[in-house]
Amino acid sequence: MNKALSLVLTTLFFLTLTGTALAQTATAPAAGDGSPGNPYQIATLENLYWIAAPDAVVPLPNRAARWAAHYIQTADIDASATSGWDGGAGWTPIGGQFPAPYFTGTYDGGGYTISGLFINRPGSDFQGLFGFAENATIKNLGLIGVNITGANNVGGLVGAIQGFPGTTVSNSYATGAVNGADNVGGLVGWIVGGSVSNSYATGAVNGTTSVGGLVGLNSASGTVTNSYATGAVNGTVRVGGLVGWNAGIVTNSYATGAVAGGGADVGGLVGLNPASGTVTKSFYDRNTTGQSDTGKGTPKTTAQMKDIATFSAWSIVDGWEQANGNVWGICQSASYPFLLWQYSSNPCTYSLSVRSFGASYVSITATPGIYGGTTNYAKAGILFGTTITLTAPATKDNSNFTSWRGCNSTNQSARTCTVTMNGNRTVTAHYDGDTPKALPGVLMLLLDDAE
Repeated sequence: MNKALSLVLTTLFFLTLTGTALAQTATAPAAGDGSPGNPYQIATLENLYWIAAPDAVVPLPNRAARWAAHYIQTADIDASATSGWDGGAGWTPIGGQFPAPYFTGTYDGGGYTISGLFINRPGSDFQGLFGFAENATIKNLGLIGVNITGANNVGGLVGAIQGFPGTTVSNSYATGAVNGADNVGGLVGWIVGGSVSNSYATGAVNGTTSVGGLVGLNSASGTVTNSYATGAVNGTVRVGGLVGWNAGIVTNSYATGAVAGGGADVGGLVGLNPASGTVTKSFYDRNTTGQSDTGKGTPKTTAQMKDIATFSAWSIVDGWEQANGNVWGICQSASYPFLLWQYSSNPCTYSLSVRSFGASYVSITATPGIYGGTTNYAKAGILFGTTITLTAPATKDNSNFTSWRGCNSTNQSARTCTVTMNGNRTVTAHYDGDTPKALPGVLMLLLDDAE
């Protein structure tokens, strides 16, 4: 080989390596020492890769030490660049494949998110942001828009967790798509030992065996509690809206996503629940999942799934109230249950529709104020628990006021209607005309904007 050609090839090789290094730069955290009292602070994708990187990239501290350290995330991280890493294979998980080494430290997401994480390793097991975690703690972290493909033990957050007492995953979630073969879950692929609590997943999950919207396989020493899944789940056998195969404990949880399986053990909440498996106080939407099995989760209609009475055994509140140890909230008749930590303010707002029957152009007054509008007027965005008093005029269009309908309480002689907003409400002022007044009848709600 002549010197000129050798120089060109060497230069190209250097540029290739440099390009790869620039795409996957590992930068040590600017603060922290990895101890429980002073965790490493993770603020960028480069910091995140510093945890996962092999010793050839980050020799000190070595990977075993990094995977045993403690971390806290201090900012939202855009991980979309991982789609171009490693020749298109994407992110390499923190915590290796079985039998070792694992991630054994603590990762506190601090309420921040990692978005756009990409993995395309269909021949590799234990895929996720974390591959395999043992006696670790992962909490307060959101994965948004993941696109993950692996072989076995694949999850939106972590491929597998194990240990005694086990790894804990809490107050965390994943959205996006997760694909694999066996033990595939929207959040965790396989719980060998440990727990998932106060967490959820919303993405589509596709696999072959033990496929679940939240967890693929929950082994005998695993627990899933106060969690839910809403994504569509597709597999062959042992396919469930929440857990594909449950040999452990599932409690206070639910699923709503469509569930499809081509073989045995398919369920709205749990696919297979053998004798060792326990499912208590957990439900699934039989309308949206397309399933109707019993004994491994209770089927409910969509309306029942939005009724607080269904979840009376849970620590749940109608609305958004953080006190008294509440874990869940629900917007009565308007939403499925949600975890209270998901929101920093009350998400429950409702619509009040005010109509007239037997008279048109009726002027209604209310306290406190809501906006004016037209016939069949509906005011949206009213907070849960707001009490509104409506007053109708005595006569209109030569018709006399007769009654209010749809109120919590009325004073017919004073022509008042009191409504407490615990759901979408419709009230009607009736007059002694024979028919309801349609267009161009107008209800003028003459109020200030003082909600």
